Amino acid sequence: MADSGVTDPQVAADLKKKRTFRTFSYRGVELDKLLDLSNEEFVEIVHARARRRFQRGLKRRPMGLIKKLRKAKKEAPPNEKPAVVKTHLRDMIVVPEMIGSVVGIYNGKVFNPVEVKPEMVGHYLGEFSVSYRPVKHGRPGIGATHCTACSNHVMTTELPYAADAHVSLSYDELEVLKLQYQRELAQAHVTTQTKFNYAWGLVKSPLREQQVEGVRLLQEIYRAEPSRRRECLYYLALGHYKMGNFEEAKNFNALLLDREPANLQAQSLGLLIEKGVKREGYIGMALAGGAAAIGTLLIANLIRRATRK
Repeated sequence: MADSGVTDPQVAADLKKKRTFRTFSYRGVELDKLLDLSNEEFVEIVHARARRRFQRGLKRRPMGLIKKLRKAKKEAPPNEKPAVVKTHLRDMIVVPEMIGSVVGIYNGKVFNPVEVKPEMVGHYLGEFSVSYRPVKHGRPGIGATHCTACSNHVMTTELPYAADAHVSLSYDELEVLKLQYQRELAQAHVTTQTKFNYAWGLVKSPLREQQVEGVRLLQEIYRAEPSRRRECLYYLALGHYKMGNFEEAKNFNALLLDREPANLQAQSLGLLIEKGVKREGYIGMALAGGAAAIGTLLIANLIRRATRK
C-alpha cells in the first residue's frame, strides 16, 4: 500500500501540489501583485502615517531619489546588482518600485549600502542604517584594572561628534527605545544602559521638549552613576549645545577637558560652542542696534511734531 503510494506518479504529483511554501505578502498583497500596483492603490494599503505623507504629495528630493534608482536599475548589467545610490533621506518610505535597488543610507558618518528587500516595503530608510552605537564597556585585560580598561585612548573613540546629535532617529527607532525604557520603569528596575540609550535618542530629536527630557535623564544618570559621569559630561554638553544653552554646554565641556585635555570630540565641541556664543553675541548686538535705531526715529518724530506745534 505504501509502495504503490510512492511509485504512483499521479499520487506523487498530488502530494507535490499540496506542499505549501512561505511567500512574502505586504498587508495581504503578494509580491507579484504588489509590484503591479499603481501609486494610488499602494497608498490605500499602507499604514495611516505613510498614507497621509503620500497624500500630501512627494517633494522634489524623494522624487529625485526614485528617478536615480530607476536609472541605476536600467544601466545595471544583466544578473548584477545596480549601482549604489547615496541619499540623506532617512525619512524616505520604501515603496515597491525600490525593491532590488541598492541605497547608500547616510547615518551621520558614512553611507551604509543597503539592498532593498520586499520585507522593507512601508518602512523608513533610516530604520536600516542606525545612526547611533550603544556604548558598551568591556572587561579589563590581563594585568589591567577596571580603571585602565576605560582609558582615555579607548573611550575617546566611542564618543560621537556634534554632527551626530543633529541626525535624529526615525519615529520607530525612538519608539523602540521608549517602550524598552517604559517597560523597565514599570518593573521598577531601569538599567543605566536603557536609560542612557533613550536619553541620547531624545537629545537627537528635533523637538525641543524631547531634547529637554533627554538632558534631564542624562543629569539623573550623572548623579546616580559615578562610573558614567565621564560620558554624561560630554553628552550633557552636547545636549545643551543643541538647545542653544551655550553657557551650560561650555561648563560641562570644560569639566571634561579638565579630565581629558586631548579628547578630540570635546575639543571640536568646544570650538562649536565658541562659535555659537559669538553668533549669539552678534545677534544681540544687531537687535540692540535695531532697537536703538527705532528709538532714535521715534525721538526724532516727537521732536519734529513738537516744533510744528
